[in-house]
Amino acid sequence: MNQSHHKHRTSILRPIIGLFLLVAGGLSACSSTRHNSVEGPESEARSTLTLESNSACESTGYLGGVVTPSQWRLRVVNHSGVGAAWRIVSDQAWLTIPIALGSTAPRAESAIIACIDPDAARTLGVGEHRAQISLHSAKSESNPGDTIEVVLRVKASGKPVALPLGDGQGLDTESPAPAGGGASALIAVDAPDTGYWTDLQPSADSRRIYVSSSVGSDTFSGLSPDLPKATIAAGKALMRDGFPDWLLLKRGDTWIGSFGQWLVSGRSANEPAVLTSYGTDTLRPKLSTGTGDGLFTIQNNVSPDVLRHIRIVGIRFSCEGHTGSEGTPRGINWHVPFEDLLIEDCAFQYFHTNIVIEPLGEHGRDFRLRRSIVADAFTTQNSHSQGLYVANTEGVLLEENVFDHNGWREDIAGAVPTIFRHNVYLQTDVTTVRAIGNIFASGASHGLQAREGGLVEDNLFVNNAIALLLGSDWKTKEPIRFIARRNVITGGRDLDPANLRGFGIDVPTAASGLIARNLIVNQGNAGFPVAMSLYDGTTASGLHDVIVEGNIVHNWGGGVLIQGQAPRLTGFAFRQNLISETRTDNPLVENTGIPNGSIAECADNLLWSQNAPANGWCRLGRGNVSLDQWKSAMADSSTQAELPPYFDSTRTVQEYDKRLGGPGTLASFMAVARRQSRTNWQPQYTAPVTNDWIRAGFRWAD
Repeated sequence: MNQSHHKHRTSILRPIIGLFLLVAGGLSACSSTRHNSVEGPESEARSTLTLESNSACESTGYLGGVVTPSQWRLRVVNHSGVGAAWRIVSDQAWLTIPIALGSTAPRAESAIIACIDPDAARTLGVGEHRAQISLHSAKSESNPGDTIEVVLRVKASGKPVALPLGDGQGLDTESPAPAGGGASALIAVDAPDTGYWTDLQPSADSRRIYVSSSVGSDTFSGLSPDLPKATIAAGKALMRDGFPDWLLLKRGDTWIGSFGQWLVSGRSANEPAVLTSYGTDTLRPKLSTGTGDGLFTIQNNVSPDVLRHIRIVGIRFSCEGHTGSEGTPRGINWHVPFEDLLIEDCAFQYFHTNIVIEPLGEHGRDFRLRRSIVADAFTTQNSHSQGLYVANTEGVLLEENVFDHNGWREDIAGAVPTIFRHNVYLQTDVTTVRAIGNIFASGASHGLQAREGGLVEDNLFVNNAIALLLGSDWKTKEPIRFIARRNVITGGRDLDPANLRGFGIDVPTAASGLIARNLIVNQGNAGFPVAMSLYDGTTASGLHDVIVEGNIVHNWGGGVLIQGQAPRLTGFAFRQNLISETRTDNPLVENTGIPNGSIAECADNLLWSQNAPANGWCRLGRGNVSLDQWKSAMADSSTQAELPPYFDSTRTVQEYDKRLGGPGTLASFMAVARRQSRTNWQPQYTAPVTNDWIRAGFRWAD
């Protein structure tokens, strides 16, 4: 390889500071300061603009691990009667502004996102780190206007949970682990657990209520593990609304029927009401609900108007009596407005929809689902089965969960995949979404459907018909803004022979977005492969200010599809992407319309097709064109034709399973991943570690 190619490659792959989010704990005091001492015409222009935040931004993370939240929504407000252009600058590499240039109409405001770069933040030491975000004239970075300070506090390590809160069982305890799988068979995979478990501590006045189906009696007090109640109803009757009371179910025990209605709030975020477990058994306590709900809230004469500060930790919900035709049983069926709801280390299986979070009337605030297993939701009826469905909620965190095979079952007649059945469906009125470090596997249609956008980072998508949808062609609660980065998307499938699929990332309209450093690789079986589909929609406002940067697409079978023209498609940037195909002759990049000012920047990409003719590498309008013709239309002078010399571009989840000692199948890998729990946490079966192994195959061999 000649020297010029080597230099070009280095420039393409250099670290893109500020593009990638960290998944970790919390930030502190986000304050805005007005600087009015600047003189001159630039000061006059800036005085019409302010940089504002609704509230303090607080986050705390662990050394080398995650921070939550990892992004903040700020706004630039134009107080004048004329449009004004601006620039946003961060003075620290670990705090980034993906969309840092813009303009705001008269008497209007523009939303921007500030976020943490995971690669930069993981290098920070223990202690307090400060960054300044400053507002400037578009023509100058000197003499800032308003500033916002962000403080990142990094802790040495996570505190252990007061009680062990998990088990080591698989979801279906009659299914053995795959032969040869598990941590004992791990071969040279360095996999420390850089995440954390929520620290739960009872308060001085907490009432701890113990329940055991095996040794309990409702004549007992229930106030010690030696004198547990027998029924959940008897235990629930002792919980007090507004107190930090704990209801503890004995591990290894099973209750037949529903938990029933949840009715109590905790005292505060630090003193929540808790449903969890006790004892030394390795199995989670199990609610075997027959054909009914596991736990529900409903607005009736005994329910509070709002439920606050609730933790559901370490419980297994199973609907083993459900055959697909018995209505719509849900593992958790939540309809009361709420604030601060955490579900962690739980397992859900066999319901019509495993979890429904849909407050009626007033919205919910701050729903968190962490390190839980959500699998095998299904129906044989003409209805929409989901693993997780969320609506009317502000603030959703999905972190290090396993979502597997929701919406359909191959072993039950009529439980088929449809376009309405997904692993996760987040409605158009769900805002401030963060999906971090999850496994989305074998969803009936979508792995993750995030219609309001949000942050999607470090997730593994495998064997979904459509891996990731960001945005909506319907009306949403707020303008659609998203960041999708460092995800690995691999495998793929059709819904059925009549409904061909194989989509990686699907974006139907957005106000702004960033798609960066994702891998979309090695999809071989789907009939309609599209690595990325970005289009300006039909009823929404169009696709604007979307950056596609630093992604690797390899042997997906189909390339990047860009649909639309100005004025509905504007500010689109496509740079430093590596797109290669050695199996099919499909175009690498396709524009449905001839660019007419819609492209803000196209540069420094590497494209390569092994089998397409020279005049068919790309597509413009209805005709195939050469790479040079496409570059000319895109005003691109630096993109080159080159196949990157990857170290091992064949890496898949199946190969990773073989490296871990399994037989080399997706089913084997997922069988172990579905057994994750607090007492049996294996980092090598998490998305971040699996992704790192796959991503390492795409380093350059020279």
